[in-house]
Amino acid sequence: MEKILVVGYTTRPIVQSAVRAGFVPYAIDHFLDLDLLALAEAAAPLEEDLPDLGVGGFLERLDLEIDGIVIGSGCERIELEKDLNERIIGNSPDLMRKASDKCYIGRKITDMGFLYPEIYREGEIEFPAVIKPASGGGGLKNILVNDVSELEALDLDLSEYLIQAYVDGIPASVSVISTEDGDTASFCVNEQLIGAKWLNAPSRFAYCGNIVPLETELDDEICMIAEEVVRELGLVGSNGVDFVITPDGPVVIEVNPRFQGSLEAIEAACGCNLFDYHMRACEGELPELKRPERFGIRAVVYAPRDMLIEEDLRRYGFSDAPSPPKEVAKGEPLASVVGSGKGRDGAVEAVKERLRGMVWCPNESDL
Repeated sequence: MEKILVVGYTTRPIVQSAVRAGFVPYAIDHFLDLDLLALAEAAAPLEEDLPDLGVGGFLERLDLEIDGIVIGSGCERIELEKDLNERIIGNSPDLMRKASDKCYIGRKITDMGFLYPEIYREGEIEFPAVIKPASGGGGLKNILVNDVSELEALDLDLSEYLIQAYVDGIPASVSVISTEDGDTASFCVNEQLIGAKWLNAPSRFAYCGNIVPLETELDDEICMIAEEVVRELGLVGSNGVDFVITPDGPVVIEVNPRFQGSLEAIEAACGCNLFDYHMRACEGELPELKRPERFGIRAVVYAPRDMLIEEDLRRYGFSDAPSPPKEVAKGEPLASVVGSGKGRDGAVEAVKERLRGMVWCPNESDL
């Protein structure tokens, strides 16, 4: 079996998919949750102050020769030694950095004739607008401002941010599998859970998970746009494109040049293995993708207050369970729940049922 190192802010879903695909995974991860530690052969904390995020030291300590490296969320700007860089299975760090740059992506998308939120210069802002980091995703650092006074009150160094037009609509995404030759295929349109109060979302734009599929009359158009964007950027393996569906049509929001948070919801809905698809696509084979047979959901629950977790949350059916005793600050991810059902409502209710009765559960009115 191949030994694979997964590096990311939260790697457990990727590692779990890799195990099911028959690989032997190691992990470098920010959270080091209980279920990750049970799945990975070995794991170490993400060292965000180091250019290689701790990869070199981890492999040296274990005297480990790995066959490949897979990069997950939050690590698009990783810098590896040449011999390790050549073992990346997927997009190169240079390509990931480029695809994560919202200004670069904005120019690409508009040149292709697709909708993308206008990027404002200081002094030319039309409100409401969104302040967001120039690269990366997740939504936690995105801020809605309604006028100049709200913008000035933030007291931000705007050189590290961009200011974009606020787009109101239905948050969605598409997961695309692609090869180096430009062959692409997509599963379906996914619903994004953004700022969900019933999951204790700490901000309006906080990513809270996915429901797969999202049924819309624009399915074919949205999937076509996502595949064209991935093909134009030259991305390989598993990649994602985020949208907001508006009355004017689908608006591209960002590109995720690596595994996406929708991984588990897609696997639950389609009965497939995304890690296997990723590996095969990176070897030049475009797999025949399974279509959704049911609705799948992965929901991320945030801490409603500063908390001390003193028990194993897996006993209640939660994933990404903190290693007790663990202090979790208000607004930080606490755990996740994966479920499925014949319909959307059934899948969502399966998740809400697990939340009910927990001391950190949202108010019943929010459920």
